[in-house]
Amino acid sequence: MIFVPKKNIYFPQRKWGQKKFQRGIICAGAIYAAEGSASPEVDATAGNDSNVNFNNPCAVGIEFNTSGSEYNCTNGGTFSTYIGEWLTSGDAEDVWVEFTRTSGTESKWDLHNNGQRYQLSSTQSFEIWASTGGAANIVGYFKFYDAASGGNTLQTTSSATWSARSEIF
Repeated sequence: MIFVPKKNIYFPQRKWGQKKFQRGIICAGAIYAAEGSASPEVDATAGNDSNVNFNNPCAVGIEFNTSGSEYNCTNGGTFSTYIGEWLTSGDAEDVWVEFTRTSGTESKWDLHNNGQRYQLSSTQSFEIWASTGGAANIVGYFKFYDAASGGNTLQTTSSATWSARSEIF
């Protein structure tokens, strides 16, 4: 017996409520699983942010967490200002993020190197600090990929500026 594919479909690979889907093919009324899963889809904001703190160091930054949410950093260094969802479908573990610096007083984020990919199977927090009485900024953009090297670019954000300033009274 020869099966002729009628159309591609997507059906849940995991329990209801999870985002990962597996591709399948309907052949003469039966469903056959195809290798692989649907590519993740990314729609990060990663926009400008500026913080000021008085008589203390000041932080600014952006965080992409494993549940697909994006947060800005408060001036005290807490990632609690919700921006939105950076992951619109798929699993965070299938996405890598990379920052490209284009200018600014800081040569890199505190814990992340420019041009290096970081897997989003763990939360990635990009942050810089201005010392008391100082200022710090970084300008650049993020790229999201579906592989640790090579692979496909899922999204390139617009260039943005993150600025932190600490003032003394």
